[in-house]
Amino acid sequence: MDRSTAQKAVGAWFFLLIAAVLNGIIRTSFLSPQMGEHVSYVVSTLILVIAVLICSWVLSNRLLKHCATSDLLVIGLIWAVLSAIFELFFGHYVQGTPWAALIQEYNLLSGKIWIVVLLTELVGPWFTAPNGR
Repeated sequence: MDRSTAQKAVGAWFFLLIAAVLNGIIRTSFLSPQMGEHVSYVVSTLILVIAVLICSWVLSNRLLKHCATSDLLVIGLIWAVLSAIFELFFGHYVQGTPWAALIQEYNLLSGKIWIVVLLTELVGPWFTAPNGR
């Protein structure tokens, strides 16, 4: 992957970061009081998955339409790793959330579906790419 591709990928991730933060604000300010915590969490997660897929489509079909499949998979890996690092470190060091509570957000058995966002980031650029790559 060349430098320009990497810069576009990281730039797109910053867009996703802003979308995720705004999504969280909307969830806590508007959705949770109306729907309850768990339902608003699920709705918010699905909204963010859709945002990731839209961003992935724009990146792979408009900005990086000649990128190889391997590059798109690396971009997805970069996005997922950056998101996990941000979520864990921001949650722990800025919000003061204990590590155990942050890790619990990845537990599907307890109804937490945050991992779906990371999986969407991981495969999104490849999945939304035009056929034939």
